[in-house]
Amino acid sequence: MGCGGLFGLFLVIGIIGAIVDPHPQGSTNGTSTSHPKPAVAASRSAPQPTISSASPQPAPSSASPAPVNGTSADDTAKAVQYLNEVDNGKHPRTDDQAVVDALLHKCNDNMLVLAFTATNTGLDVVGATGADQDIYAVMHQLDADLPATGSLVQCDTHLDTVKAELIKANGGGSSSTTATSSSEGGSCYPHTNGGKCYSPGEYCRASDHGTNGIDGAGDPITCQENNGWRWERA
Repeated sequence: MGCGGLFGLFLVIGIIGAIVDPHPQGSTNGTSTSHPKPAVAASRSAPQPTISSASPQPAPSSASPAPVNGTSADDTAKAVQYLNEVDNGKHPRTDDQAVVDALLHKCNDNMLVLAFTATNTGLDVVGATGADQDIYAVMHQLDADLPATGSLVQCDTHLDTVKAELIKANGGGSSSTTATSSSEGGSCYPHTNGGKCYSPGEYCRASDHGTNGIDGAGDPITCQENNGWRWERA
């Protein structure tokens, strides 16, 4: 076969190859085929939790605590019971409770011991005036004599003053008072536990609170709160 015949054979083979595989490997219409990459999901930021601002805590109070009496609850209850029994129930138990509660905020004494000590004061008043025993009156007068606020004090040291006040209130202050009380005893009212007349400024009993009367001079008086419950001119 001559050169022309070989050239023609190669030409035919090339044409047949082009027909059988018209696209070269790795290309499509002359462009390279790229495999699609898997889509990567966009990362989503997790929502941050909302942090609520804490409510401000109240500042601790700078006020000084109230004075505290060290008497146990048991001794306090016994003091109330003792007052009620030693006076033979003369005063309502609520009055006995009230005066003990009041002194708890003024005295540093044990309340039961103070009630025992007040009994001696009450007996001294009875001996000086002949008045009926009234230990509640001693405790009540003690409460009236002490300031309403302040630090706790040793209250049994004030009982001598209370005794003098109650002796005077029950007509044992002077001979002139006794004479007036005796001579006017039939016209005045109410009478002291010793049967005498009251004078203005004298302590009045719990049962007389808010009532009116007539003093030894024949003048009207009323039992009212004035640094303790006392008879004052109406």
